[in-house]
Amino acid sequence: MNNQSLPSPISIKEFLLEIGLDTNHIENIVKWWEKFRNNIQIHYFTFNTHLPIFGGVCSEHSVAINKKLYSEPLLKLFILLHESKHTDQICNNTIKPYFDNAKEDNIDDFMFHYVNLEKEANDYAFSTMKELGYEDFVEKNEYFFRSNENNGNQVFHSMKSEIQKSNADNIQKLVISMIL
Repeated sequence: MNNQSLPSPISIKEFLLEIGLDTNHIENIVKWWEKFRNNIQIHYFTFNTHLPIFGGVCSEHSVAINKKLYSEPLLKLFILLHESKHTDQICNNTIKPYFDNAKEDNIDDFMFHYVNLEKEANDYAFSTMKELGYEDFVEKNEYFFRSNENNGNQVFHSMKSEIQKSNADNIQKLVISMIL
C-alpha cells in the first residue's frame, strides 16, 4: 500500500474548520502550521477498522486522523500535533526499532521504544498546544492523554497481529493497512 490509497489530503485550515474549532483561533494555528509543519499532509477520514485508532503516521510527510472520533476539536488538534511528531521520528529513524521489535516479537525492547516515542510525541503536542494558547486544555487533559504511554502491551499485540496479516515491512505500511 502507499499514500495514493489514502483519501486526498486537506489543508490545515480545512481540517480546523471541519473539526469545528472556534474560528477565532484558526488564523493563529494556520500561521503556526505553515511555519513549522507545512510539509505535512493531513488525511482526515473515517478509518476502516474496529481498532480504537485515533490517528496514524502514514509517511515522513503525511498523517491520518480518524474522522469518526467523538472527541472535541481540541483533542483532534492534539492528535494531529502528536502524529506530526511521529513524522519527525520516521525522518530521524527512531521509529524503525519500534516497528522492528514488534515484527521480531521482542516485547521488552518494543516497550522501551514505545514509551519513549509516545512520550516525545505527547511532549511535543502538549508544548505546542500551550504555545497556541490552550494551556487550560493541557492542564485539564494531560494526565489522561498521557495514558497512551502505558498502553505498550496492548499496542504490541495489535501490531504483531496486524503485521502478520498485512506482511508490512515498515510502520507506514502497517498503519495504512490498518486504517484503510
